[in-house]
Amino acid sequence: MFSSLVRYIIVSVFIVINNTNAQQKIDIDNTLFDFVDYQIVKTSENKVLLIGKEDFIDIESQLIIKYDSSTIDSLFSTLSLPELKWTSFDNKVYFVNASGGYVFEFDGKAIKRIDNSDNLRAYYGSEVFSYNNNIYQLGGYGFWQFRSQLLMFDFDTKEWALEKQLMDDNIGFIDPLFQVTQDK
Repeated sequence: MFSSLVRYIIVSVFIVINNTNAQQKIDIDNTLFDFVDYQIVKTSENKVLLIGKEDFIDIESQLIIKYDSSTIDSLFSTLSLPELKWTSFDNKVYFVNASGGYVFEFDGKAIKRIDNSDNLRAYYGSEVFSYNNNIYQLGGYGFWQFRSQLLMFDFDTKEWALEKQLMDDNIGFIDPLFQVTQDK
């Protein structure tokens, strides 16, 4: 029973279809949303959104906004949303796949891939965060090794770059906890 509560967000249904902009208004009390279909995020403006593969939901305004089919990256559509790591800054939400590598940008209208990386498969269990309008990835596990690397996504080269090796090889962090306070 508990796992089903964890698996679903309960919200109520009251749908008003607005044909001019493909938005639906909902009353959030009783509608059932599957976590597999959505990723909950908080924008840099403190808006809570449920990001899906076909639409996103603005919790505050209670709007369901459908994507135009040309505005969603086809690779993003194949990934497991609950496994994506995310961070936000500058009115955008950034998603990184669970094993490191792929970076997707959500700007409130579209989700597009912005990296030139491969699926690194070396950073499962890493954590993604932002600092000074940059995306960082810390720790993880892959290829039979623990990672203690701090990687930074370079928006110019569109690749991940090693910022700092924090510990010796095969000593690292899985699901590290961190807090960025006052830009430190």
